[in-house]
Amino acid sequence: MVFQRGDSIKCAINYVGAEATRVLKLSPAWTPGYQYGFPVYVTYMVPIGFTLEY
Repeated sequence: MVFQRGDSIKCAINYVGAEATRVLKLSPAWTPGYQYGFPVYVTYMVPIGFTLEY
C-alpha cells in the first residue's frame, strides 16, 4: 500500500480505512529522508491496531 499526500487507505471495511487515515493525519509532521543532501521518497510502515466491537 502506498500512502502519499492526498491518497487514501484502502481497506475491506470502509470505516477502518477512514479511521486509519484520520489517525495518520493527527501525527506530527514527518521529516523527509535525505540522500546526498536531497530529499528522497522513503517507505514507512506504520502498524495501526484496531479492536472491533460488535
